[in-house]
Amino acid sequence: MNPTLLLACGSLVLSSAPLLVRASSVGPTATGAYRCLLAVPMIALWLLARRQSLLPVGAGRRYWTSVIGAGTVFACDLGLWHRAIHFAGPGLATVLANTQVFFTGAFGVLFFGERAGRRFWLSTLGAFGGMAALVWRVGAAPTVAEGSRYWAGVGMGIVAAFCYSLFIILLRRSAVPAGF
Repeated sequence: MNPTLLLACGSLVLSSAPLLVRASSVGPTATGAYRCLLAVPMIALWLLARRQSLLPVGAGRRYWTSVIGAGTVFACDLGLWHRAIHFAGPGLATVLANTQVFFTGAFGVLFFGERAGRRFWLSTLGAFGGMAALVWRVGAAPTVAEGSRYWAGVGMGIVAAFCYSLFIILLRRSAVPAGF
């Protein structure tokens, strides 16, 4: 199949996820569970087609610790993001959750000795400044009722981003030989 067509189909499915979560009559946690459960047969078929095993040869304690940790924080990410979609709206919740790129970069600098230049820190500061302006602008709108769950949704979106960045780091750790 054409790789460009596959990419377009995947992008369409992924970009519609927040809208489907919002429209679903199932709760946020159940929605996340169903999304993961529905992925299992697809991944199994993909592995079968590639004649590839799900379990890596020689997977030890480090691998399993990383994979279980990654699964745990991914579940937290999905649960928080799905709630943020219901509380703050699908657009804002998705934008907030995608700030994970900055958390991942900051973790790399703070904990793994990666170097970041002035441009990284300036762009991170600018992105979070823009995000704060967007969040406060929407939060100050008359449609956001006092005492609404909007601010809880904003917090959940940010924590979801934090969880997703931990997921990426743990997933990377599971695939890299000892010494990471």
